[in-house]
Amino acid sequence: MTGVQKRSIRALVSAVGALALVVAGLIVGLVNERAFRVRQAQSLTAQAEVLAATVEPALVFQDPAAARDLVRALRPDARVEAAGIYDDRGARVAEFGRSGRRPPGTVAEARPAPGVAVAVTAPVLHERVPIGTVYLRAAPEPLGDLVQRHAGTALLLLMAVLVLAGAHAAQAAQARAGAESQARALELANMNERLQQQIRRRETAEEALLQAQKMETLGQLTGGIAHDFNNLLQTVQGAFDVISSRPSDTGRVEKWARMGAEATQRGSRLTSQLLAFSRSQKLELRPVDVREVVDRLRELLPTVLGSAVDVAFDVHDTEAWVIGDATQLELALLNLCINARDAMPDGGEVRVSTRAEVVTEDPDLQPGTYLVLSVADTGVGMPADIRSRAFDPFFTTKGVGKGTGLGLAQVYGIAKQAGGLARLHSETGTGTTVFVYLPVAKDNAVVPSGKIASQAGNAGARILVVDDDAGVLSYVSDALTTLGYVCFAADNGPAGLEILEQEPIDLVLADYAMPGMSGAAFARLVLAQRPELPILFASGYADSAALEQALGRPAQLLRKPFDRATLGARVALALSNSADTQS
Repeated sequence: MTGVQKRSIRALVSAVGALALVVAGLIVGLVNERAFRVRQAQSLTAQAEVLAATVEPALVFQDPAAARDLVRALRPDARVEAAGIYDDRGARVAEFGRSGRRPPGTVAEARPAPGVAVAVTAPVLHERVPIGTVYLRAAPEPLGDLVQRHAGTALLLLMAVLVLAGAHAAQAAQARAGAESQARALELANMNERLQQQIRRRETAEEALLQAQKMETLGQLTGGIAHDFNNLLQTVQGAFDVISSRPSDTGRVEKWARMGAEATQRGSRLTSQLLAFSRSQKLELRPVDVREVVDRLRELLPTVLGSAVDVAFDVHDTEAWVIGDATQLELALLNLCINARDAMPDGGEVRVSTRAEVVTEDPDLQPGTYLVLSVADTGVGMPADIRSRAFDPFFTTKGVGKGTGLGLAQVYGIAKQAGGLARLHSETGTGTTVFVYLPVAKDNAVVPSGKIASQAGNAGARILVVDDDAGVLSYVSDALTTLGYVCFAADNGPAGLEILEQEPIDLVLADYAMPGMSGAAFARLVLAQRPELPILFASGYADSAALEQALGRPAQLLRKPFDRATLGARVALALSNSADTQS
């Protein structure tokens, strides 16, 4: 074989090696791009599911303004290019688009198409029934991020060019250059194989970590809830057991009946906290003693935060009345403590404190006296770029599926709607403290629920009770009868309308969530016949703002569970207000 033939073979081998590098570079690029698309779709899906859960009440009560406010909250998130909310018919009711890029007009057009930006949809469910759809489309990736992600591919392609140049120089200089080029090509091929193996192992590890994070969060939440509810159920069951075994022992019956009632009240507060996670509800601002709010969470916090976190309290013994919503204030405090726990992966201390502060000159607060509720941790702290966005909706530094980015945003919103403010102080490595400023109540004369006596002038009033739950219907009817009212019971809306046509009813007490005809639909039909008739809703889910939107007038809401005294007080108040209006 001549020297020319040998050089030709070497040149061919070098060209094949360079081609292999090009193919390897393209494979690496495709693998990286696929992994990026999968992570982007997972993140976008998590945001879509959060938005779907948040927008549920707006679709249930046909509130396009609320839907628009929720979808516009995505504007600070530069990763989202367009978003849309669609009703059960597929029509778009709210939208958000960046730089004129609007979402599709209907659900039928909102199907992800190949070759375009990542887009996802999520169903909006109400009592497990689809009532709409949420659509999110990712914004185009910045050029710098694209170049950075494919830098490895570009490096392999550059090395391919260098291999060709080296082969050409070797042919001109010496015969062994071809063998060296082949050796480099083989080494690079081996490096590429190892790189692909590392990519596959990383993807597998990321998926396992994501699943573990989801299961850990779910386990902590459900474990704490199950523990508390089992304790409540044990108290209630034990109370009934003792009462049924010794019904003639009046003292024992009164004691255990009181303990069972207190257990149901604690369960009511816990369900209120859980419901506040699942929807946006109107604040019911009134004087609240912050000490009582903190005391209600003393037992729950150690269970939720885990044994690695020490919880300390520095709460003043004096009364600390503020203007706020007790349930939402509990939720805000719980959110802050959970964030503090997550900032301490190796454990630490969470300190809940209160203090009074007189504000005279503050650009964000009105002059006056404020109660400052603070939650401090000994965690990793935040750098400046994270601190500046900490209160932004949907902003989170946690992995996909571990955080929604709504916790601090909800705390800020609760404080603002109550007339106060939320602020944050943090430095990297020194922990974080969140301060919630709440205006001090000028008049803390609050009438405890259940202590208002029924008005004597309402005795004998005729009340229509509508509830699909037989136990609730029987209890409410019996309780009102013992209070001196005349009751008519119906287990659904149509039956209630029939009674209304036959009897001169003075007040309607209706459940909100009923199958077939909902409480809101039933109320609209009632008001069409008798616009002046007072209606009192009993529900553990609905909020007053949603009912007002559905009815077109102020709504009166009695939250479940309630006792006989609270029921009598609210019925008497509703009848009294109706009499005052008619007079």
